[in-house]
Amino acid sequence: MEQVNNIQIDNFSSFFFTGSWTIIDILIILIGLDVISGVIKATREHTIKSSVANIGFAKKVGILMVVIVANLADIVFKADGMVVNGTVAFYIIGEAVSILENCSLIGVPLPELLTKRLGIKDDKNIKN
Repeated sequence: MEQVNNIQIDNFSSFFFTGSWTIIDILIILIGLDVISGVIKATREHTIKSSVANIGFAKKVGILMVVIVANLADIVFKADGMVVNGTVAFYIIGEAVSILENCSLIGVPLPELLTKRLGIKDDKNIKN
């Protein structure tokens, strides 16, 4: 009976995501880090507002919904994870850039290679 339940859970979870679980784990971690870095940045700049945070959280939920839709497209078109993995990779890059931007704005020094290549302004005149 336990094996049947595991199969049912696997079938249910594959409905939402059939791509590589490693990259979805990375995306979820980056979403969390982006939220944390955004809150730190807003706190430092004294611009923290619940309405802005709610919009940000809604966008993060929207990202996960788009990943589910991409997964469904993969299932329908039998694309073997290409659509969903590409979608997740797109969001991973966006989240990583956002984290780097937030870190730059709170005064974390970034390697010049990253700031130049990604077009991130390295604010060296931040007030402590």
